[in-house]
Amino acid sequence: GEDEVRRVAAVSGSVVTLDAPLKHRHAAPSGYNGLETYIANLSRNIVLRSENPDGVRGHVLLHAADADATGFSNLIRFAEFCDLGRTDFTRPRNEGNPAGRYSLHFHLIGTDRDSPYSGVDGCSINRGKGWGIVQHESNAIITSNEVFDLQAGGIVSETGNENGDWSYNLVSGIHGDDISTDHLNGIGYESQSRVVVQYGNVATTCNRGWGFSALDPVENSRVEGIHHKMFERDQLRFDPSPFDVAISNK
Repeated sequence: GEDEVRRVAAVSGSVVTLDAPLKHRHAAPSGYNGLETYIANLSRNIVLRSENPDGVRGHVLLHAADADATGFSNLIRFAEFCDLGRTDFTRPRNEGNPAGRYSLHFHLIGTDRDSPYSGVDGCSINRGKGWGIVQHESNAIITSNEVFDLQAGGIVSETGNENGDWSYNLVSGIHGDDISTDHLNGIGYESQSRVVVQYGNVATTCNRGWGFSALDPVENSRVEGIHHKMFERDQLRFDPSPFDVAISNK
């Protein structure tokens, strides 16, 4: 990858001056003139940052399940989440390396038809460990965010019963490593759920752009060969398994 990070030193009309020259041309390969070069603004006025990224790192976990006047239970717009995330996928889980501590984590808010939605819009998630934005057994609208420079995954639906939209996000620099055995190592967008609608998203400089997988069936989740039901058909905007007797994440 040839991602480069620079600061804007000055703006004069349509001329933007950077604090240092770029090292790479960032031109489309020969024969691919239609490809665009993407530029992301990683900075925001509101910043949540670990006090010491080399020490005990911070993380953000949202669990509120009561909708406000806008209809959202949690709504974050135009904030920066920098140097966050405590879960390191290159090391065993233990007290010093707990699971589920990500840069921005919607955690067990609910996926029933009556469950509220959470939203993250126009945010920057950068220089994190583990996963960036995690939708975990929750309904969520994830739109117009920049996710950059993380180890394991950019935007992730974790369990398979998540519902919502991912749209117009840019994920870049999900570099992975040679140590972790996690199947999400270095992936831009990972979908356990089959019913999260995705459109207008961009993945670049990732080991893999998109992954569609499913967790192993939980105990007693299969009855007479039928997949464990995770959704009612009338709560979905489209039917991913019209010929199956149950809607699961398989």
